[in-house]
This record gives sequence, structure tokens and C-alpha cells, in this order.
Amino acid sequence: MKKYSIIISILLLILPIRIWAGELTGFVYEPGENGNKTPLPNVHVFWAGTSVGTHTNDEGRFHLDRVKGKDILVVSYVGFEKDSIRVNPDERELSIGLSRNVILKKLVITARESATYISKFDPIITQNITGAELHKAACCNLGESFETNASVDVSYGDAISGAKKIEMLGLTGIYSQLMIENIPDYQGFGRSFGLSYIPGHWLESISVSKGASSVVSGNESITGQISADFKKPDGKEVFYLNLYGNSHGHMEGNSNAAWKINDRLSTMFLGYGGYNNLRIDHNNDGFMDEPLTKRYHLMNRWKYASSDHQRTILQAGINFLNEERLGGEMDYKVVDPGELKYGFTVNTLRTGGFFKGCYIFRGRAMTSISTMNNYALHRQESVFGFNTHTVEQNSLNSRVSFDTYLFNSNHLIQTGVSYQLQDYDEKMNDSLMGKKELVYGAFGQYTFSHLKTFTLLAGFRADYNSLYSVQLTPRLHIRYQPTEHTTIRVSGGKGYRSVHMYAENLFLLASSRRIVFENEVIPEVAWNYGIHLTQDLHLAGRKAVLNAEVFRTQFTDQMVIDLDRDFEHIYVYQLDGRSFANNLQVDFTFEPIKRLDVLLAIRVSDARATMDGELVRLPFSKRYKGLANFSYKTPSTKWQFDYTTQFNGPSRLPENHNLPVQYHTAQESPAYVIMNAQVTKYFRHWNVYMGGENLTNFVQHHPIIAADDPFGKYFDASQVWGPVIGRKIYAGFRYYIKQL
Repeated sequence: MKKYSIIISILLLILPIRIWAGELTGFVYEPGENGNKTPLPNVHVFWAGTSVGTHTNDEGRFHLDRVKGKDILVVSYVGFEKDSIRVNPDERELSIGLSRNVILKKLVITARESATYISKFDPIITQNITGAELHKAACCNLGESFETNASVDVSYGDAISGAKKIEMLGLTGIYSQLMIENIPDYQGFGRSFGLSYIPGHWLESISVSKGASSVVSGNESITGQISADFKKPDGKEVFYLNLYGNSHGHMEGNSNAAWKINDRLSTMFLGYGGYNNLRIDHNNDGFMDEPLTKRYHLMNRWKYASSDHQRTILQAGINFLNEERLGGEMDYKVVDPGELKYGFTVNTLRTGGFFKGCYIFRGRAMTSISTMNNYALHRQESVFGFNTHTVEQNSLNSRVSFDTYLFNSNHLIQTGVSYQLQDYDEKMNDSLMGKKELVYGAFGQYTFSHLKTFTLLAGFRADYNSLYSVQLTPRLHIRYQPTEHTTIRVSGGKGYRSVHMYAENLFLLASSRRIVFENEVIPEVAWNYGIHLTQDLHLAGRKAVLNAEVFRTQFTDQMVIDLDRDFEHIYVYQLDGRSFANNLQVDFTFEPIKRLDVLLAIRVSDARATMDGELVRLPFSKRYKGLANFSYKTPSTKWQFDYTTQFNGPSRLPENHNLPVQYHTAQESPAYVIMNAQVTKYFRHWNVYMGGENLTNFVQHHPIIAADDPFGKYFDASQVWGPVIGRKIYAGFRYYIKQL
């Protein structure tokens, strides 16, 4: 006990403890003619000799905690004379006027925001995709928003349903966490078609975090997190309309409208409708290349911000989704036409809502309490030939967290508790299945910052899972900036994932193979480690950025899906051996000439797992991928030209030597190239765009095995490694009104 007392005493002596003594408010302005005062936003205000400070808001006002023993207030703003003010102990409010230090007859500053960037100061490796990047392609839904991105792969899960799947760090998307505005969402069966449920034109931005992310959002993230941020009621956009159509018969419309009811309350309505009723069979295998679809998605969201400098912020919303999919043989109809045909249908009804709230404390800077909650009811009825599947899933995610500092603003802490419910009522053919999983969690996260050069983020959470007992999750992120132009990040951590076999692998039903569970289903556990380098460069006087990263994901527990043993079954069993994924990526962005942005990227992956006692490459996992993106805007900003080429490497295909000779496929898929392009013409309040996807018209020949005998034992539409849809030409129209 004496030893610990000595350690605590030493720490108390060396740590810069501040004693806070009340709050100081103020108004910073530029004096004008006739006594006018122009508010100055984002002015840096801090106590001399400390790191305690703040910035003025858009109205030029600030709130700052007083520090005992400090009475010199420093006010600094670019282009103005720096000022130091002695503040008397009894002063509570200041009015500060700043004078310009340089008088220019005319100053014009122009800059272009990067469409995709990685923050230098975020300790977590996070790629931010802005609205400018989303406009480089049609981006009809979230799944199509990564066509110009090298970090996330999107492909079809099978040749019938049109379901998209993603891949990060060499592993399928089930190991990455999908969130809506930092709240976990679209879990379980919502994930099967979730990427197409989220309209691309509702998105304001997307953030992609790689590796073991923050513990605040849960323990599910193993390879990363994808968070989609929707447009806000109090944003710059008052009205938006998008109309789209393509050569494959798909038409859709997106619209959102915002109303500012008063200075505190605003609301927004978002609507989407999509329709495709054209049956296409370009490869002449008798099956539709993509399903017919009808989809409607509606959302209404509200935001309240209190007038006292937005110390209280509340947000809430509800949404409704209805989708119908129909695929299979070209002449298949839900109403039996009198002849047995292979058909596929999925009818989905999804409703939900969310609530977020935050309160910022007045008497203590950087201190707040917040809550995030969402609920979803997902009903889905599926038919794959003779296979029928129905499910009703209730999902609830809730979190309360408290943020503050220790000693000073260099030491931040975030603590909180969370609750998650996943309740499944499921039926597969004649088998009834049910599952109810409750997860109670508590987490803590500490962030230490030293100037702008070093940041350490350490997090730990403990969860009690009603099915799998206690789960402990440590995670660590370190950012070091040895020079102004070099940033190094290191991350490591543990992740857990509950397995929902049919929810996550619905595409396996597009086969005559029977799924066999050889072991009890257990949660998957993995460690992820990564290192990332960002280097700013200047080439011929122009800025360039080089990013390089290496990640390794290593499983200690995993449910292996074995497609190799024989052609009649799909075996699912617990990992007995090694399973890992190594991922190396390098990307380079630069501007060779003014207004021409170029992205060049290469990614190499090695994903392996032990199956039947042998360590083999995971099927359908690409060995490498290259990407080149060119975006040019004319000097008048009236025209924009975008071109993207994807170089997709080979992947291992499941063993099929036991199949009849006519159904044999190669052991490895070929490498192939995909080209996309778009032209956009901008006007004052609207723009028109036209483009093409898969311009080389490359498709996987005969993606359906035994398409001539869909009810036979060899039928399999799940072995897809490349595009199943050929060249697609599209055109669209965007109209928008922004606040003045």
C-alpha cells in the first residue's frame, strides 16, 4: 500500500493539475464604420502559458473556463493583430475588438477541398469520402458509392438475387461494421441487401475506418467500420431532386426538402423510389441477369438546437422501406404459368427510428453527455427455387456516453454503457429457428495529445452476451507526426462477431447444395494489427499525398464455410488451425495540372484459412486490385469529367473436380479490367450527368452452373467472381436549392 501511495504522490507532483474557477464569456469583433461590429468566427482564445483555450463560434462569441493563477488572455486570428488582455478576477464578460495587421486593396483566395482525404490529426485510420467524391459516379446506393475507392471492394454475391457484398482488408464485409451516423445499423438480415437499401443521394459523406476501430461503437468491428452520414435538416441544402435512368431499364428518383421552423427547430423529409421491370439475358443462359425490383424508402428527421450556444442538441427520425425483388428464369412469374420454372423472390418490409441527444456542460469545457439509439423491425420473405425462408428480426442499439478531460485538454476520457438486442424469429423450409441475443456493455476510452505531434487513444470495453458470456475488447491507436509532412499511425485490437449464418450468407440458398453444420455455432474472435504512413509531397510545385499501409487480421475462433469438399453440400464448422488475412495497400494522389486530380492505388491481399486440415486461400478473394481515377474540372467549373479503371486480380475458385465435365470451371478466375466514366455539366442550380459502367462489357461467362437444369443436384448460382451485368449507360439530372 505504501508503494502505491508513493507512486500516486509522484504523479500528482508531475501532472499539470489545473484548478478551475468559474467561466468567462466574450465577444470578438472587427470594428467598422459608424460603430458597427463585425463578429469574427473561429478566433483562437486561450490563457497565456497554458493549453486551455477555445474558439469563437459563428457569432464571434466564446465560453472559456478560468484557470486559477492565470489572468492574461491571448486572442489570435489570422490577418489581425494578436492581442493580450489582462482579465480582472471579477470580470465575467469581455468585448474584444481586433484590428487588421495588413491592409490589402484586394485579396482573392481560392482552394479546392479534397474529395477524399485522411485527417492528419485523427489517431484512427479513417478515410473521409465527401459529397464531391460521390458526384464522380451515379452512386445510386451505398454499394455503388465505392466505385472510385481503393479500400472497399463491392461485388455480387450470386448471379440471381442482385445482392451486393463488400470486402475490406482482404475479408468479406461481415467483418466490418456498418453504421448510420455512428450508430450500428443494418445488422443481420438487413445486411443481405443493406448496401442497396441506402440511397446514395441521401448521403452527405461516408467515413471508412480501417482495422480495430473505437470501442465506443461496440466490439463487432474487426476489419473496420463504414459510417454513412445522411443530409441534415439544418444543412446548407434546402431542396434536392435527382432523377436517374439507365439502359437496363432501371429508373429512380431521390428528393429531400428541409424546413427551418424557427432558430431552434428544423426538419427534413427524404424520399426514394426505384423501379426496374426489364428482363435481360445477355449471356443467353435462360436466367435474368439482374432481378426486377420495386423499392420505396422514406425518412423524416428532426433536429433541435437550444439557443444558448447549442448546448443541447436533439435529433430524431423515422424511416420506412419496402422492396420487392423477382428473378430467376426469364419467363418466371410468381403466379405459376403452368410450367415449373426456377424463381427467386424477396419481399422486404423494414421500419425503424433513431434518437440522438447531447448536452454540453456550461461550467466545464469539453464536457458533455450524449445518447444514441436506434430500432429496426425487419420482415423478409425469400424464395430460391424450392428453398423458402422467412424471418422477422427486431434490432435495438442504445448507448449513453460521458466525455470530459482530466487535468487539462491534453487528457480526454470517454466512458459509457451500451445495450444491444437482436431477436430473430426464423423459418428455413420446414425448420423453425429462433435466436434472441442480448448484449450489455461498458466502455472507457482515454486520449492523450501532445501538441500536434503525438496522440494516443486507448480503449477497453467489457460486454456480457446472453448467449456467449463475457467478452473483453482492448484496442489501441497511436499517431505520431515526426515532421509537418509525415504522419505515422499504428493500431491494434480485438474484435468479436456473432454468426448469423443465413442472414449473412443468403446467397448460398441460390444453389442445390445442402448446408451442413458439423459443429455448434460459436462467436468469431480475431485480432487486427496495422500500420499506416501518410506523406505529403510537392511535385513541380503541386501538392501530392502518398499513403501506405499494412494490416494483418488473425482469427482465434471462426466458423469456416467449406465449399471445396464436395459439390452436394456446404460444410460449416469451427476453425481447427490457422486463419488470417494480410493486406498491403499503397495509393498516391496528385494534381499534375491545375484542376486535374489523379488517384493511383494498388492493393495486395493474402487471405487463408484451414479447411479439412489444409491451409488454403479463401475462395473468391482477389489477390490484388489496382485503381486509377482521373477527375478534371474546367476553369469555369461548368464541366467535370471523371474516369475510373479497376484492375482486378485473380482469385481461387472452389474445387469442382467431382462435377460432370461440362460443368467444370478453372481453378482460378482470370484477371480483368473494369472501366467507368462520367461527364457532368453544371448550371447555377442544377446539373446533368451522363456516364457508363463496365465500358469494356466484361462479364463472367456462364456464372450459373447447370443453368439448363435448375432443379438438378448440380445447380449453383453462388460461385460468382466477376461482373454478371455487362455495359450500362446512364443519365441523370440533379436540381438543388441552397441557403443564401
